[in-house]
Amino acid sequence: MNWDWKKDTCNSREKTKYCCTIKYGQGIVDSLLEEKPWRRSIPQEGKLALASLAQLDVYEFSHWASDVKIDAKTDGIDISVWIENIWLTAQKESWKWESESSYGAKELIFLVCKGWKCTPALLKKVREKRITLADIPRGARKILAKKVELNENEFDYWAQELSVTEEADGFRVRIGVPNIWICADLFQGGTWYWDKPIWGTAGLFGRLPSVLFTWRQKVIYCNTFKELLETLTEKRGKVWGMVLFAHGSRDGRIWENTNVDDSRNWQFDIMRKLDSYRYKLARINMMQCYSGYQGTFVIPLKHLAYVNRLSGDKNSDTWKKEKIENYFRKKYKEFDDSADVEITVVKEISTEGQEVFRLGVRVTINWAGAWFRYGEKITLYRYVNTALLDIDWSGLWEKWNVFE
Repeated sequence: MNWDWKKDTCNSREKTKYCCTIKYGQGIVDSLLEEKPWRRSIPQEGKLALASLAQLDVYEFSHWASDVKIDAKTDGIDISVWIENIWLTAQKESWKWESESSYGAKELIFLVCKGWKCTPALLKKVREKRITLADIPRGARKILAKKVELNENEFDYWAQELSVTEEADGFRVRIGVPNIWICADLFQGGTWYWDKPIWGTAGLFGRLPSVLFTWRQKVIYCNTFKELLETLTEKRGKVWGMVLFAHGSRDGRIWENTNVDDSRNWQFDIMRKLDSYRYKLARINMMQCYSGYQGTFVIPLKHLAYVNRLSGDKNSDTWKKEKIENYFRKKYKEFDDSADVEITVVKEISTEGQEVFRLGVRVTINWAGAWFRYGEKITLYRYVNTALLDIDWSGLWEKWNVFE
């Protein structure tokens, strides 16, 4: 039997018609001559021929052949099959994500793609509006993650506001992605000598995100540590990356300027905010000194009031040696499991030249290891940020001071 299918020239926006005529005497089978028209059916070889022409799976014939009409006439049998166009336009996976718009800087940037292969299960879910992020194929996730420089394995946390619509030329998949860049310049209003020079050099690096994509990123500026924490909370899930300019110390404290002897601003505070995101930012540039310090330092406890200021506890009588140790152990181990904290005796030389022994907290920390839990690409300074160079001035002084 000759199954010579032809595509009809008159088709609708939703369906395409295929026709075939079988002449009497060509071995017509009983299924085509059934007396009751609604029981007539196309034999398997006819389905195979049509599936081959339309490049569809013959085993899904009952799904993509939406209407079948078989008419017995005087000179033969006319067969017509209507196929919904979505089956013809969405025949293979091809995830070429493009930004929906390159105009305007928005908190979420939406990327769209029409590369989802049509299957019976997918078509049913789309029409019932039951598609979720869990349905997005791994290949689509991988390509999108690479395009926006986020982690593929964290797709379910940074991908947002998914919509899938059925259109004439395929399924339109639309996904929102974090698009905020936070620039926290805590040197604003600083008065120390180095505030302006550091800003003048280091500030040229990382202040604005480079032109990475075909769209613009929304930049939010913060001039205080409080503003930074509030922004991280308010814009949770919409932040793509951030940069921080400030003064820093080995113990993880951050200064807005050097007029303040002690600070309650810690790297911990930023990390805690990012913990709630459940995805790594694409880029984090921590431009303050010692942001990536790895080693041991001692925090001298000159008096208990110092610890009270850090903790906010006004009752100095409540502080004992064990509590001090536990306070700092909890603070550091929360972000670095390898951190070691212990109370030790620190020797100091008074202004009169006398040796003075005080309690101190010895801490071994790996800030770099902690930060890489929060970003895909990180800029850190293990020592002092000097015009973008990471320099260990104390180490250099030890090498050069040969007369000591």
